[in-house]
Amino acid sequence: MGSLPLALITFAQAAGAKPPVAEEPSLVPPWLMFTIVVLLIGLPFLLGTLIARWLKMKDIALRVSVVLLAFELGMSNIAWQYLMGYLEHRKHEQDVAVWEERQAARDTVRPQTLDELKKAIPGLDVRFEDQKPAAKAP
Repeated sequence: MGSLPLALITFAQAAGAKPPVAEEPSLVPPWLMFTIVVLLIGLPFLLGTLIARWLKMKDIALRVSVVLLAFELGMSNIAWQYLMGYLEHRKHEQDVAVWEERQAARDTVRPQTLDELKKAIPGLDVRFEDQKPAAKAP
């Protein structure tokens, strides 16, 4: 009877222990995040004040600013998704460019080099697309 509670405690501890997870690097640098937050808060109040002055009704500046802030906060999710998609697309293009460079380097292997590799590494079988597989000896 004494081993069952000990086994349950050990199992609960093992189930609760999670391996450390590496954080994914952010696509947005901290300075850009700070600039976005400042613009989200400050820009509607600046525009609200300017619109109220343009209308020559300075007493409604706060109301116009609050409406602009609500509109901006509502649209910020769409803008954020667009920005993240753009940054992810740019990162993907960079990865594709690196992959294409590696493919170009891989395609420049000369047959003489392959022959040297085959001699250095016994059992290495490398074929080009125009080569047919070697016939097996009966």
